[in-house]
Amino acid sequence: MKGITIFTFLFPLTTSLVFICCENSTKEGEQKSYFEDGTLKLLVNYKNGLKYGDEQIYYPSGNLRIKRQWKNDTLIYEQHEYYDTLIAYLKTNRMGDTTISRNPMFKSYSFVNENGEVTYRVDYDMKGEATAHFGKPIVSVFSDLINNKTEVNYRIIYRLATPPFIENRKFKISVSREKEILDSTLLEIDTEYNLATYSFKPQRPGDYVFEAIYIQRGENKAISDTSYVKIKNGINWC
Repeated sequence: MKGITIFTFLFPLTTSLVFICCENSTKEGEQKSYFEDGTLKLLVNYKNGLKYGDEQIYYPSGNLRIKRQWKNDTLIYEQHEYYDTLIAYLKTNRMGDTTISRNPMFKSYSFVNENGEVTYRVDYDMKGEATAHFGKPIVSVFSDLINNKTEVNYRIIYRLATPPFIENRKFKISVSREKEILDSTLLEIDTEYNLATYSFKPQRPGDYVFEAIYIQRGENKAISDTSYVKIKNGINWC
């Protein structure tokens, strides 16, 4: 049998025990490994010998340390890393009200593009405040023209690399034509898909500039990014 090795061990009283080992065996399905005390250390899934699906790495305490998602050995999803301990912080506002903020927050968050490359990363302290980051928060922009013979609309979709669970994120867009501001609005961010979508109906032909500004504010610093989309001859009259 190709790829199969058979080991036969002879014991007294003519008893034999046969072990069959697959030389070219491939990992398949859910795989687990444990710490010495039996606590789960790693859970990862394979398909045809390649990492496929969820991977979770744990601390010896049992708390989740890292969460990833794979497709054919390529990292395709945002990577999260967590702190191990649980700490409660008291915050008092100007009115004298005290609130409790329980952690751990995320230790780090990385956005991974379709090529498996980390294009954005932000690190946090144990209070959940951003301490360092690299890369652009606005990872991609998609625009199209919708013309249904009765009206013309532009639709611009901004994909964000920043963590969807972070509060105090704002996304503002301004539309101008010949340096005249035609519209300026604050967009809602779809937290499920981490997208911001804007639709605009031009009133006359011309070149339009869409300026999108992303701002994420924190106690220590702000993270911001600006993206420009220019559309020439911006309307086709029916």
